[in-house]
Amino acid sequence: MNSNWNYPTTMWVGKGRIKDLSLACKNLNINKPLLVTDNGLAKSKIVVDTINNLQENGILVALYSNVIGNPTGTNVTDGVDCFYKNSCDGVIAFGGGSGLDVGKTIAFMSGQTLPLWDFEDVGDN
Repeated sequence: MNSNWNYPTTMWVGKGRIKDLSLACKNLNINKPLLVTDNGLAKSKIVVDTINNLQENGILVALYSNVIGNPTGTNVTDGVDCFYKNSCDGVIAFGGGSGLDVGKTIAFMSGQTLPLWDFEDVGDN
């Protein structure tokens, strides 16, 4: 069974839905996403197939895979640099917690002018 629902974020669920990623990009007007994952997953069949599928459907994709477990600020700033260098207009995050966390933070920081650590709330009262 394949299904879509919206609350508050659109969710596309079901077997083989990874092939619909290009459609999701088109729906969001994303033409050149940055795919963020770790180095191990970057070489996996699912990531390679996903990149190929996106490209076959007219979505140019850049890859950033310098993500480590317990990622650092450098992982994020390097990813933001990659986002800008490749003129990306969206982010696709793949993987476990680190890949998803870095991907979300790259997406957030791509629209910021303040440094990453200005958004840290540790020690705030």
